[in-house]
Amino acid sequence: MSFRRGLAALAVIAAFAVGSSLATKDVALGVEGCCGGGGGHEAGHGSDSVPQEEGKTAVAEGGHSGHGGGGSTSSTSSGTGLLVDLANEKCPIMGGKPDGKTWSEWNGLRIGHCCGMCPAKFSADPEKSLKKAGVDWQAAAAAAQKVKDAKSEEERAAALKALRAKWKVVREPEPLKPGLLVDLANEKCPIMGGKPDGKTFSEWSGLRVGHCCGMCPGKFQADPAKALDKAGIDWKPAAAAVKKVADAKTPEDRSKALKAVASKWKVVREPAPEPAPESKDAPTK
Repeated sequence: MSFRRGLAALAVIAAFAVGSSLATKDVALGVEGCCGGGGGHEAGHGSDSVPQEEGKTAVAEGGHSGHGGGGSTSSTSSGTGLLVDLANEKCPIMGGKPDGKTWSEWNGLRIGHCCGMCPAKFSADPEKSLKKAGVDWQAAAAAAQKVKDAKSEEERAAALKALRAKWKVVREPEPLKPGLLVDLANEKCPIMGGKPDGKTFSEWSGLRVGHCCGMCPGKFQADPAKALDKAGIDWKPAAAAVKKVADAKTPEDRSKALKAVASKWKVVREPAPEPAPESKDAPTK
């Protein structure tokens, strides 16, 4: 009998221990807030039971424990086109310091967040979020748009130069539509001064400029006109001849301008064909 009473007592003690452990865990979960703060998880980013909505922005997210994130993970967005780092010092959603691995892409800008729960909320209304957080974004967005709107390589190079002077470019813009390209046939690299290797080039203002090695094109694109002038390379007549082709108003003028170009420089890529004129007999939609 005493043996049975002993077993019953042990069972009671074990049940009490399990209940105490669960209660302690519940209290701990209630005290620990988002990012280690107080007030519970709902005070931070909302309940874990609410699924993250698909955002309007391209997002690279890095989650962590406390945000429904399952550890420190990150992924890179596969967007294309010019992308400028806004370098915001606080998350436009929670106000915390960006973690350096969680981003949103919007309007050509890369916006940093403090955790993986913020990009979806940011995407609901990016402009409102940035304005409410006091993050200055308009100047960077305007500079990025100026690059996108450039109609020529020369115009885009100038816009990119102005952009790089204030912000970091984290993804280069897509190339302009192919057009006339003339070999400048420069005998020395405008950056290092060495003999062009015949396989490394930059394209700018309709000109193909040779370089001595793969280290030079990036430096050349920072200020092409200055680099060419400093190296004493005569580029303006070729650029003017190329521009004359682009500015031609009629097929006859274009043909004449192309002939003048080909008589002095090697054409390595023909200009894009002109759109065919619409037929007067074509039916209207």
